[in-house]
Amino acid sequence: MLGLSPSHVLSQNSKITIEEDKVVSADDVFNIISNQTDYRFIYHEDMFKNYPMVNLSKGTFRTKTLLKKTLSLGGYHFSLVGKETIQLSDPNRSMRSEDQQMIQGIITDKDGLPLAGASVTINNSDGVVIKGASTDFDGKYQIQAGTFELLIISYIGYKTKNVPVEGSTTINIVLEEDTNILDEIVLNTGYEKISKERATGSFENINEKTLGIKTAQNVFSKIEGEVAGVLFDEAPDGTQSAVVRGISTINSDTEPLIVIDGFPVEQGLQTINPNDVESITILKDAAAASIWGIRAANGVIVVVTKKGTKNTKTNVTYSSNFSITSQLDLHEQRYASTSSFLEFEKHIADNAWETLPNAFNSSNISKGLNTYLQLNAGLISEDDANTIINGLRNIDSRQQFEDLFISNETWMQHNLGLSGGGQSSSYQVSLAYNQNRNIGSFNNANRDQIIANIRNQIDLSPKLSFTGGINYSHTRNKPNGLNLNDAQSLDQYQNIIDENGNYLAQPREFYEEFKEDRSVENGYPYNWDYNLLQELENKNNRDTNSQIRLQGVLNYAITDYLAIEGRYQYERGHIKTKNLFNENTFIVRNLVNTFTTRNVTGDIVSAIPAGNIVDFNNETSQSQSGRLQLNYNQSFTDNLHNINAIAGYEARKVQSNSQGNRLYAYDDQSLDFATNINYADLFPTVLFFGQRSIPNNQNITDVENRFISYYGNFSYDYDKRYALTGSIRLDDANLFGASDEYKNTPLFSVGGKWSIHNENFFNSNVINNLALRATYGSNGNVNNETSPNVQLTVDSDFNTGNPFAYISNVKNPELRLERVFVTNVGLDFGLFDNRISGSIEYYERKSQELLSNVIFPSILGFNSALINAGEMVNKGLDISIRGDVVKTKSFNYSTTLNLSFNENEVTKVDIPDDRPFTYTVSRTPLINTPLRYLYSYQYQGLNNEGDPLFLNENGDLENDVIDNVDALKYEGTTLPKFYGSWINQFTYKDFSLRVLTTFKFGHVFRNPDFLDYSQLPSRFGGNHFIHDEFENRWQNPGDETSTNIPRIPTSRADASQDMYFNYYRYGSQNIDDASHIRLREVILSYQLNQKIANKIGLNGLSINLQGRNLGLINFNKWGVDPEGLIDTQNGPTFFTQRPTFTIGVNANF
Repeated sequence: MLGLSPSHVLSQNSKITIEEDKVVSADDVFNIISNQTDYRFIYHEDMFKNYPMVNLSKGTFRTKTLLKKTLSLGGYHFSLVGKETIQLSDPNRSMRSEDQQMIQGIITDKDGLPLAGASVTINNSDGVVIKGASTDFDGKYQIQAGTFELLIISYIGYKTKNVPVEGSTTINIVLEEDTNILDEIVLNTGYEKISKERATGSFENINEKTLGIKTAQNVFSKIEGEVAGVLFDEAPDGTQSAVVRGISTINSDTEPLIVIDGFPVEQGLQTINPNDVESITILKDAAAASIWGIRAANGVIVVVTKKGTKNTKTNVTYSSNFSITSQLDLHEQRYASTSSFLEFEKHIADNAWETLPNAFNSSNISKGLNTYLQLNAGLISEDDANTIINGLRNIDSRQQFEDLFISNETWMQHNLGLSGGGQSSSYQVSLAYNQNRNIGSFNNANRDQIIANIRNQIDLSPKLSFTGGINYSHTRNKPNGLNLNDAQSLDQYQNIIDENGNYLAQPREFYEEFKEDRSVENGYPYNWDYNLLQELENKNNRDTNSQIRLQGVLNYAITDYLAIEGRYQYERGHIKTKNLFNENTFIVRNLVNTFTTRNVTGDIVSAIPAGNIVDFNNETSQSQSGRLQLNYNQSFTDNLHNINAIAGYEARKVQSNSQGNRLYAYDDQSLDFATNINYADLFPTVLFFGQRSIPNNQNITDVENRFISYYGNFSYDYDKRYALTGSIRLDDANLFGASDEYKNTPLFSVGGKWSIHNENFFNSNVINNLALRATYGSNGNVNNETSPNVQLTVDSDFNTGNPFAYISNVKNPELRLERVFVTNVGLDFGLFDNRISGSIEYYERKSQELLSNVIFPSILGFNSALINAGEMVNKGLDISIRGDVVKTKSFNYSTTLNLSFNENEVTKVDIPDDRPFTYTVSRTPLINTPLRYLYSYQYQGLNNEGDPLFLNENGDLENDVIDNVDALKYEGTTLPKFYGSWINQFTYKDFSLRVLTTFKFGHVFRNPDFLDYSQLPSRFGGNHFIHDEFENRWQNPGDETSTNIPRIPTSRADASQDMYFNYYRYGSQNIDDASHIRLREVILSYQLNQKIANKIGLNGLSINLQGRNLGLINFNKWGVDPEGLIDTQNGPTFFTQRPTFTIGVNANF
């Protein structure tokens, strides 16, 4: 055999340039082709002996044309094997029976691991397989082959190898991993699989290898930073969300549709074991996502779970991961010193903001304020007051709270997987256990979860196959920990326990004298003291969440190119909540005592019996989906024309219901409870000095939504150069109006792709891949909270218990889906044999008929309603560039940059009024403005009296009334215009290091964590601490030159004036740049050498160390994490996202 290889790889284009007219031998022709392309030839060395000479004319020719001309002189044939090998054959010679012999061998990877199921084939001169075999469990194969034939060995994820027989009877083959195969990248839309080479739409694929690098508690975390166009947010409490290419709706859901194994799921991604995921495909434009119709406007995330492989031994995998997240640091809250807090309380007392409690004003009051009020009233001496106050100065409630209730958060996961298959079936089984302790860093907040997954595929006949799957998740949650609201309920100098560990009463509900008059000693059922530690020790909250998903797919191949497929999915979820409050919890003691009074004879009576109280709630959800689909896939004229098409019908029903109930005097052992509770009448209470009904906490909901769809999708590819795609879908739902005009609105897409690198005229030494694609189409969005019919909400009055009702949804027969029209233009490129590759995409998303508030005359009985009347546009760029910077045998370095730009603007909306409140507080959508925007009052510092100053609409200083929107300043959008990630990966022998850096730029944020006098302490609420800006406030004339923090208002009424309550809160001084760069993730991995692993009975072993949230660069004047804002009952506060460290072990048996 003779093999001619190219002297250098130019590209994968099959074009040949002949510089001048010439007459050459056949061997010379093959040399010319090898020198100008990446093709190599394999043929018998004496095959062209005495062969006629070939006349070549000057010009550019396709390789196929030149070969046909050359080989036609002798009646020989050629066939393309893989991508780079051309096999030349004499049909009269290579197939002679006397040449046939049994060839055997073993196929392995570079580490010597047998590759079970590898394909070994022999093609005829037309490239059609005439013989084939596959390797067994040990990687062994046997096949009959002629001396001059070529073995073609292929295996998914590895480079195809062509090996000449050359008379050998034993041929062992080592395959090389292929990390750069465009043709083999398969995109899964949930309805069909598409080769990336033929895709016209905007798809992003995350493969199994990339997903396997990361250790995560959920699938969402594995997506972040891997693709362009997806804005990922993670709050300090771990809550995650994603937005694909900007927000395209005003009042409907913004989250992308989640599809798992071909069907949308109502349960989300939390029931999926991250270790079970094989690939994730993100559909970003209309051509990619329009097949999903009314649920695709926000993009689609398609998750495909792992499957077993036929003809393979059982493969056992086990992984164990342990992570620890640093505890919450309450000292990140911007508290002033305790002495400053006491100073302000003295100001409150001296200026009569508050008065001493009495029988008609019995609310609780802090110890410091009570001391100052008593001093001013002459009830205690100054020495006694100083003794009390000085005893409080050195106490910081945060420290004891941290010591008692906060610790590191931990997560542990164990995962066991089994996979394999025989000749006609395959299976994949997994079981995962997750254990979370101290969720959110708060002690006693624990969760345990089990996730089981089974997938099985069976060939019932050569044409009929069945695939079935079961996914089950069971979560047991004990949310008994405290939270930030509990921490902020403590006065700044309030300890929880004394030095002996005894409970200290914390101010709550009533002042001390009031409680003493209504104590146990005076006949009341319970004491009225409140203590956080006591609450924690007596909490007994439990909930369980069970979710099951069943899937079945039946596929029948009518012909080689036509198949019919039926799919069915059933989901059911049950969430059961039980909150048991024993007699030591405050909710029981407070509620029973509240309804306890003295009757006319002076006896103590209570409308609520003593004993435990329990709240039950049961939520059940289920959905059913059915689909019947016809699949067509055929090629014509030697694969010159390729047509793929699908058509189908789909029906879906989603149901949910819930029931809640409260029981009094409940016994958890005997299950007895009070049955004579009188919910109808009103009873006297001590709390309101009036009458109230007993809370019953009963509720019931029942919702059902139905959807039907007809759809079709078509793609045509010509000679791997031109591709055309199209789709259409009709959706109907019980959420739309009665008119067919609104029920049968088609959603569609059209697209085209030009693979320029496959053109005859394209010849480049640098560019090996260049393709231009464009799409246009529409997606839809539906709001499940609306209805074309009148909706009435029934409730009961909190105090009286009397029922009342209100219209929550007006009749709207014209209600319809929201539509998003998407234009997408993309350029794909590859340089230096894909050493540098990437894509650049421009998109425009025009949202129409968005549900927005429209103002109506109040004479109709309502002021506004959600109507399909809004419009919006998103424009942007997605850029992704990957480079293999260094590629050697022992060291590799690759880098990936994902960069996105998005600009959002509302183009049509009904504005309710034109006043500053609309722009600053409610932030109602405005025309020609981003959906998420900030306006501010233009803060100009302080006057010589310490009052804040602002610019009015005329540019003059003002500290009184600002009622013109022209006085406001547009600050920008709160959504980043530029965002993305930078991934760097290093591999040295058996070690690898991966670094993920994320960034967001071009947006602003309002800092709500400032000295807000309107939220300062009072017996009716407010903060129990004071902001550290208090210590830099204006105190004397002239201070305005060195500080911009206003003075303390003289009275509480002054603190509620607009200049403090409204203007200062929404002033420009509280706005700054939200841009930041985050070191999101660093992963260090070690892969045990395969030979060593085999010696100890393993197929593989790896150890991973992972750090998350390791560093932050911000660009704001406060130095806070712009994404670290947590809302509490006392106002938002910033916390830096806490680092998490994980160690994991993965073993294959």
